[in-house]
Amino acid sequence: MKQKLNIFGAKRVIIIFVELSKENNHFYAMSSGYKENILKSDAEKFASIDDIVRKYGASRAYWVHVSGSGVLSRLVDRSTGYKDDIIINGDKDDFLFSSYTDGEKSAVSFVRKTLLNNVIETLTKLKVILIGISAGNIPHFALLSPDDSLEYEFKIVTKNGLISEFKRNEIRNNLTTFRNQVVSEKQFIASSIITFLNDFKSGFEFCLSDKDMAVALEEYSQRRRFTYIGVASLLLIFLIVASNYFYINFLNNQVAQLEMDLSLSNNNLTLIDQLDQEKIRKEQLIETSGLSGNKFISFYLDKIGQSVPPSIYLKEMTVFPLVEKLKDKRKVSVDTQKIEILGLTGSSVVFDDWIEKMNRLEWVKSVEVMNYSKINESQAEFKLIMFLTK
Repeated sequence: MKQKLNIFGAKRVIIIFVELSKENNHFYAMSSGYKENILKSDAEKFASIDDIVRKYGASRAYWVHVSGSGVLSRLVDRSTGYKDDIIINGDKDDFLFSSYTDGEKSAVSFVRKTLLNNVIETLTKLKVILIGISAGNIPHFALLSPDDSLEYEFKIVTKNGLISEFKRNEIRNNLTTFRNQVVSEKQFIASSIITFLNDFKSGFEFCLSDKDMAVALEEYSQRRRFTYIGVASLLLIFLIVASNYFYINFLNNQVAQLEMDLSLSNNNLTLIDQLDQEKIRKEQLIETSGLSGNKFISFYLDKIGQSVPPSIYLKEMTVFPLVEKLKDKRKVSVDTQKIEILGLTGSSVVFDDWIEKMNRLEWVKSVEVMNYSKINESQAEFKLIMFLTK
């Protein structure tokens, strides 16, 4: 079978390894790309087929390879009709065969269908497209050159394109060196299957016939084509809706901008009036605060600071306090003849001396103690007002 891959064909294949045993079957899987030769990563073990499909997804193409107990392999001296020679007491339709023939001899691996029924039924239930089934050591031949050898469970030797040896090793090798690479058997089998899917080398017969394999690949291509067209259609609809949304939003923004410009034009005169009023208010604030006319604020603060004894601590000093609380759009009024001081003293005697000292200052009219209360035995809080001369 020779089938050209198209843009909707499988770009990656999930290869499931089913190792049969008398007690429990073991499942492994790996993802393989069409452009890969010898795969670098090995297969991962899973508890069930469901777990494999759950990880890789049902939209992938799958290939099942079966090995282990119940899989038998033979080398027969004929290229056709070998099934009748191998299955003597039984119905050959009850078995799945994989084979490779060189034109003279055939290497054959086969297994009873019943041993794989659960696997196939599970994949069918999960709506997975199975593009191939292989058994035993047959896929190995896809990577072997006309003069080559390989040893895993079986020793395989080819000479001049013919099968020279195909027999079980006494000691099974899980790893071997192939073309200067150390490769596990599962890596080698997966690489062989990928090689076969790339060029469909003649001489192979797998458990699915060439016709069934071609149908499966076409079905997979149809599914991918439907998926791509569906996604493209949804994307196109989304782009149309999004474009309309953004265009309508653009028009709404334009209308809103025009309304805003009109509103700003109507409010320009009002805004200018408000700014003029604000300017006048701030000029009045500066004039009434005394900051523009009084040149001695820093002088007052410096002299007061120099007069404070070490045992007195000033917490707050308000120069020219407000006459009343600030109110919106009302003239600010401050008392330019007062300085309010709040602090702590450790000695009433020192406090009295300090007040007397400040009363003697020529720019101080008088000092009045507004509050004096003891916090504890060693400290008292006070508030006083200094009245300045005009």
